[in-house]
Amino acid sequence: MPLRTALSDQLRSDGTPVALQRVSLDSARLLLTPEEAAQVLAIGRSKVYDLLRSEEVSSIRIGGSRRIPVSALHEFVDRLRSVQSAHRH
Repeated sequence: MPLRTALSDQLRSDGTPVALQRVSLDSARLLLTPEEAAQVLAIGRSKVYDLLRSEEVSSIRIGGSRRIPVSALHEFVDRLRSVQSAHRH
């Protein structure tokens, strides 16, 4: 299932905001917003910002916007898997 999300200002029928809307993640997409990265990693936005502050996940700035390379998410997950694998053995 595709994992790219885009912010939406729409409201649900009960009046609550629809914060994220799923759309396809095409292979040409190289950068994600912190909110999109949170959705892809299935963690909270605050945790993503914690990871960025601690430099566990690398990011770049484009003007005033912070973007996270998709490759940085893959590297982060690979490091987590390596650490967890090492603790099991």
